[in-house]
Amino acid sequence: MASPFQQQSRTRKLIYLGVIIALFTGAWALRRYSLEPQAHAMAALEQNTGEVQLNASALRLSLTGTRGVFTCMLWMTAIDKQKKHEWNELEVYVGNLTKLQPHFMTPWLFQSWNLAYNVSAECDRVNDKYFYVTRGIELLAEGERQNSDNPDMRYWVGFYTQHKVHQSDETNVFRSLLQLGNISPNDRDPNRFWAVDAQGARSIDLVEFEQFCKDHPQLVRRLQMGIPRETKREDQQQFKCATPEAVVQFLADNRRVPSVFQDMPPEPLGAWTKKEPKLRAAYDRFPLLPPPVGGPGSPRPTLPPGTDLLRWQEVPFEQGDLNSKDNVPLKDHEDAYLVGRAWYGYAMEPVPPPDDKISGETKDPQNRVRQRKPKQMAAIIFRHYPARAQSFSAERMQAEGWFDEDGWEVPNWFGDKKVVIGANPIEVSRTAWEKARSMWEIHGHSNHLLFPNAEAEDRTGRLAAAYARSQNANLGANVMPPGPDASAEVGEQYEAYHVMVNFKSNLLMTNFAHHYHRARVEAEPTTVMARKLFNRAEARRLTADLGDAVKIYEGDPEDKTEEGRLGAIRIWRDKVLLADGHKDFRRDDFVQEETYEVELKYLELVNEQLKLRLTRIQPFVPLLPKTSADVFTDWILTTGPFDINDKEGQPLITDDVRQLVQGRHKIPGMAAPPKPQVPDRTR
Repeated sequence: MASPFQQQSRTRKLIYLGVIIALFTGAWALRRYSLEPQAHAMAALEQNTGEVQLNASALRLSLTGTRGVFTCMLWMTAIDKQKKHEWNELEVYVGNLTKLQPHFMTPWLFQSWNLAYNVSAECDRVNDKYFYVTRGIELLAEGERQNSDNPDMRYWVGFYTQHKVHQSDETNVFRSLLQLGNISPNDRDPNRFWAVDAQGARSIDLVEFEQFCKDHPQLVRRLQMGIPRETKREDQQQFKCATPEAVVQFLADNRRVPSVFQDMPPEPLGAWTKKEPKLRAAYDRFPLLPPPVGGPGSPRPTLPPGTDLLRWQEVPFEQGDLNSKDNVPLKDHEDAYLVGRAWYGYAMEPVPPPDDKISGETKDPQNRVRQRKPKQMAAIIFRHYPARAQSFSAERMQAEGWFDEDGWEVPNWFGDKKVVIGANPIEVSRTAWEKARSMWEIHGHSNHLLFPNAEAEDRTGRLAAAYARSQNANLGANVMPPGPDASAEVGEQYEAYHVMVNFKSNLLMTNFAHHYHRARVEAEPTTVMARKLFNRAEARRLTADLGDAVKIYEGDPEDKTEEGRLGAIRIWRDKVLLADGHKDFRRDDFVQEETYEVELKYLELVNEQLKLRLTRIQPFVPLLPKTSADVFTDWILTTGPFDINDKEGQPLITDDVRQLVQGRHKIPGMAAPPKPQVPDRTR
């Protein structure tokens, strides 16, 4: 029999065990029936914030309270590895950093920017630069997947993609590498394009090479012609492929480019056969796209029929376009700007909708778990990025010469055979501008940067001015709201004042009028034709074919086409700038700068031709009437075809714009053109 002390000890142990079981049972019940439902409702669990990585979670739990110490050590080591240019080790430390701080935005944003901008700039080979750009973007996309419904991270994925690919120093190569990543490795296998004769000598198989050119016209044209530059020297310095052999060598040098397809072994030389490629896993592809709309398990629902597009912001433009894709690579015309546009549309899904009346203001979140406002810029600017990216894409196709469905004839590569590529494409600059116009229009209406009609704008302006007068203030000043005993008319005036002040402020902040009116006019056929002729004349200018360039500017009476007879200058001036309804377009500073740039190039061409003619008649110059020579020289130096006024008496190019462009080109002392109308020198 146990002693009393033993019995007391056993009793205490049983009591302690019972208390422990009761506490654990109570804790389990509290968690199971109270805390977990609340956590699910508030999306407070880790799996609610995004993807959960088991190894990263286990690492954080094992470090307990020392996680901060290890995080600081990793930051310092990563900086040290970057200083020593030890890039592989840097990537490892960056990956560990993000695992320790997966829900803290700064590591993802900083280290992705660091890889895409700093590390890539330290590399010498363009291929290496592009690799680290893609690694930075992939890192940020991984962070976005672990932090769902974060508009800022989604925005930066799109911005890095479009900015580094299309606006870097190596943009011609980067654009081409992006397109290579969307071409099957089998289709761009260098051995496809080599033919081997009986003696073992290699030559380009022009049949296969021609088919490649027709399948990827924008890539091929960019590789041969480059991107239009301002000067001949800049044009000569950029990367180009002068021969088919150079194109094949470019494909060989970049066979392992970041891609949406799995790598494939090269085919035997002289025995190439077509094979179907296999896609990489969705998160291993580049370029990365947001989850498809309405896809399996996608957080992005398909819009129901009859959805009011104005209430759904800019997201509908992504449906049926890039964001609805999962197993299809980008097409030839789909560039990094459209990838950015897809991410910008995805970034706006968690942002609360705009206010029903006031421009630039946002409604309060209805679901504070899923809805967030952007932290790094005003919401009105954040919302215009999808349309801005679409305009960028239209500008890109316009700059590279894809204006309409005529296609492009490949020069020099196929001997006497005429090979036209890119005819009847899916999209050209004209259709891209039409889409941009629609996007800017919907953006303007949904964010109250466009009034429904001129009468509504005029009425709102009159009511706002009336309230400003009653307060003895200028429009835009801080005014007191009407008192509780104010009439309904005064209340309406105050509301109109609030609407008009925000309207004008946000118009200025976003430059909406410029983007909207430009997209509207650029989509018109006459504008497309003028741009096409300017592009053709610029190509002649860079190749020193001055006579043909001047004919394209001025028009050729013997040309069989109407645009050829009228010339680029007359179409741009009479049918675009001076056309009815284009007042906002022709008075835009950017358009005037472009117009003056064209005028300077035209006058330079004419001046060069005159120098050649005067050189030939130099022995006879003393016999010429001096006054006529002076007048001739003065016209060349001071006036051009756009030195006229419109119907309202406003010059097509203002003095401020002239001084700005002249300072940019360092043209000191260039005489200002005369104010009155001058005769048409191009007729």
